[in-house]
Amino acid sequence: MQRTKLQMILRQRDLTQKDLKKMIDERFPDAPISLDALNRYITGNRPNVQLSTIRRICDVLDVTPNEIID
Repeated sequence: MQRTKLQMILRQRDLTQKDLKKMIDERFPDAPISLDALNRYITGNRPNVQLSTIRRICDVLDVTPNEIID
């Protein structure tokens, strides 16, 4: 199975999904994300991606949407 861009970024930075969730929850305490939803974004199994979620992921990873969206 081919890895998504987001999976590759996490792997390059030695981050787990739990690490990313913790980073998002700490930076955006009023807008937490479930680990299940985050997993679906990371693996590409979520067809409807919310812009607010993409923005939070990009913010904590300091990347652009083009760098994480396949």
